[in-house]
Amino acid sequence: MNPAPTIHRFGPVELHNHSNELSGLATIRLCDPDRRQALGSAMFDGLELAIEKCEALTGSSRFHPLSEPPPANAVRVVMMESNGTTFCSGFDLRALVDDPDPSQPLLASFLRRLAGCLRRLRALPAVSVSVVQGPALAGGCALATACDLTIASPDACFGYPTHLLGVSPAVSGPVFHARSNSARPAFLEGEKIDAATALQRGIVWALAPHTDQLASLARQTAMSLLAKGPRALAATKQWLLDHDDCVNHKSLQNALQASLSLVGGEESRRLVRHATSARPRA
Repeated sequence: MNPAPTIHRFGPVELHNHSNELSGLATIRLCDPDRRQALGSAMFDGLELAIEKCEALTGSSRFHPLSEPPPANAVRVVMMESNGTTFCSGFDLRALVDDPDPSQPLLASFLRRLAGCLRRLRALPAVSVSVVQGPALAGGCALATACDLTIASPDACFGYPTHLLGVSPAVSGPVFHARSNSARPAFLEGEKIDAATALQRGIVWALAPHTDQLASLARQTAMSLLAKGPRALAATKQWLLDHDDCVNHKSLQNALQASLSLVGGEESRRLVRHATSARPRA
């Protein structure tokens, strides 16, 4: 029987550092199911701290994959999952509509913080895997596809319905485009993509046969990755990063600026209010 992982808590986000046969695995867990893991200030605070901890646990600053093996206790696989039935519903819309400033500084902050999380997740030297059940929408879809691999349950769905808020999904473009050749229609149409279709389009790498088998698939995936040669895996990930436009600062900045250009406009203010008007307060 495996001992319980070491758990670091950062508000609504937990980081589980595993041991024994799962040594080398860290799991970022979003823990705000009542709010459908909405990306608000507290969630971003927790995510940023959890990613920072993962960066430290990878030991990336202490070894070079081609010259020496990683430290024995280094994290080599990072998984991202969530409690409840929603992976992540995107930005906290109630917080956005409650922002009294018509220039929408909170929305601008959320976009910048999302861009930062995507870049840092993508740049981790560890292999990253998102474990998706239920909706992964807008910023939630971006977090899922920023990881190297995505595994999902049959009830998962993906998409960018952000035009309904007067917000461009461009900030997420680099990571989604790198995952799927369907990025253009997904971004323009804003359709919700079911799990089976996501598998066909390359958004999802592996699909659990049933929702209650997702945890088992996640464990199998982690153990398969951990069984590989640490140096070979690290060198392969570094080579992928060297050729990955998603960690290119200029590319990410251009994408972020495209989304920021609409912030504070009449359309964005009106549609954000409209999207939340029929929803009860959390």
